[in-house]
Amino acid sequence: MDRARRDGSGWGMRLLAVVGLLTLIPALVLVGMRFAPSQSYLPAAQAVGLFPVAALLALVAALCLAGARWRWTAGVAAVVAVVTLVVVFERTTDSTVTATDSTATVQVGAANAYFGRADVGALAAQLRELDVACVAEATPDLAAALAREGMDAYHAVDASEGGASGTVLYSRWPIREVAQVEGVSFRMPRAVVTTPSGAEVTVTCAHPAPPNPSQRALDLWSQELRAVRDAVADTDGAQIVMGDFNATWDHRLLREVAAAGDLRDVAVVAGQGLTPTWPLRDGPSPIPLFPIDHVLTDLDVVDVVIEDVAGSDHRLVTATLTTAPA
Repeated sequence: MDRARRDGSGWGMRLLAVVGLLTLIPALVLVGMRFAPSQSYLPAAQAVGLFPVAALLALVAALCLAGARWRWTAGVAAVVAVVTLVVVFERTTDSTVTATDSTATVQVGAANAYFGRADVGALAAQLRELDVACVAEATPDLAAALAREGMDAYHAVDASEGGASGTVLYSRWPIREVAQVEGVSFRMPRAVVTTPSGAEVTVTCAHPAPPNPSQRALDLWSQELRAVRDAVADTDGAQIVMGDFNATWDHRLLREVAAAGDLRDVAVVAGQGLTPTWPLRDGPSPIPLFPIDHVLTDLDVVDVVIEDVAGSDHRLVTATLTTAPA
């Protein structure tokens, strides 16, 4: 009986060790990708979006390896879990400000029309609640349909095109169009918006090419994120940079875009940085996993709402912002 118990205990500890290693290894890989100087290679460009999962994997690994009495390895897993949790924690903490009746605010949003297939009526209703919006994957037909649904009352920079490359920038208030982001394959319109308070804010609609699984596609994705970064760095005054970035906050290049203008991700500020925005349909996952749609700004954040758009594969990210830089 004692021998049977020892054998059972031995097998149990071996199983714990195996499970611990099988969860620790991918956690280490994800952490390595997250902190690597470059993510413009396979599979890092795609896999690093799963970095927050590393915290759960490392916690499971630490518990299993401790149960297996692999103390040193369990310690490594615990350190990985702590590091990951520290990095992810800020995305779950609400740091928004409270607006008073006298606070001048602007409501902005980033939408993706899914090759122009989004429900026009539903999308237009959501856009009319906003002061400024960027609509990626806007086709000429979609832009015309939105105009018929009331968006013709807005000022616009219409860079709509067929397929996924078009974008339209809408503003309730007067705009001054400025040069689009250069050296990119997708259209990225820009404009200076003058708010009722007289504040001027430069708005950039960002939509870099996706990091599809080929080195050529990854090189283009990296190049276009750097082009957005350079446009941000060359802009003076308050900024809003928003759209489908095809990157999560764990992608170094997205953080470089934000750092170039001392911008913050509104979802991170509002404690919603882990809320996925894609894919809602026809994607690599049956459920949304990746927060790749962002609003970056140096304005104070009052409120953030992330909601579905009927017929689209992306969620709409909206934010209420003050109109004075933070």
